[in-house]
Amino acid sequence: MIYRKKRNRSKKFQPDSPNLQEIEDYNSRVAGNKITPNMNNCPQCREKSDSFKRHDTRKRILNIINDQIITAVICLLVRWKCPECGKTFTQYPDFAMPYKRFSTSTIISYSRRYVADDSMSYRRLSDICPNAYSSDGESALGPGHSTIHRWTKTLGEYQEIPIKAQKKILDKSPRSSIKGLFNQLSVFSGKYRSEYRRIILVRCIRLLKLDTIFRTVFDTAIFSGLAQSCFFR
Repeated sequence: MIYRKKRNRSKKFQPDSPNLQEIEDYNSRVAGNKITPNMNNCPQCREKSDSFKRHDTRKRILNIINDQIITAVICLLVRWKCPECGKTFTQYPDFAMPYKRFSTSTIISYSRRYVADDSMSYRRLSDICPNAYSSDGESALGPGHSTIHRWTKTLGEYQEIPIKAQKKILDKSPRSSIKGLFNQLSVFSGKYRSEYRRIILVRCIRLLKLDTIFRTVFDTAIFSGLAQSCFFR
């Protein structure tokens, strides 16, 4: 299903997004039973196990943005069963996050653009980015300002992910100056009305900066495995 909107030539921001072939390749691996667990601990009981059993698969609709066109594609997610507690849990590919209908890279792109510019508001970011509408032109399907607000909140509420990411960076590069860097993080006062929101945005900035450093040190993104191992917490 493809949604289109007339292009606005003044729009310059194009968020990152996985290509359709990447998702199709992943679905083929799922269908061919070629996906293995990417964690050693159960997210329910936290017990270690090397014998998670494949429980089932479920479908997930993911919105992909390419050239100001939003495509709703089906992604297959694998569910595993823990032999210790009997609970099941979902394994997410690099391009998907729990409870989000847009891709991980799109969420990161929007959030990074918002916090990097003091003059940027959620509404303005929603306006300069590709907003798509259904073929009948009635229902808005692109990420609106409230959606972007929730994305920064989600990134800012993660606690275990940044702690583990920072530890891995320091273990790999003990002389890294990231501690001093993070002590200087701040957010423009016009972007928040409460202390809680300020803290959330600072934590969001911290995670995004960690992701940049993590990519440099390990040549991979934080959400390509590490976030899953932290159970997205």
